[in-house]
Amino acid sequence: MTQFRAGIIGCGRPWKSQDASGFGMAHFHARGYTVSADTTIVALSDINLDNAR
Repeated sequence: MTQFRAGIIGCGRPWKSQDASGFGMAHFHARGYTVSADTTIVALSDINLDNAR
């Protein structure tokens, strides 16, 4: 089967965490990519380094 490499741009804060201003959609997508045997997260980026961690 095809292997996919995923990158996430704009991580944001997790939903309902301190100082979160959105729904944390990138975090939900990351969980989905993590459980998929066909996908590996190879990069992520956020203007705020703490959000990228």
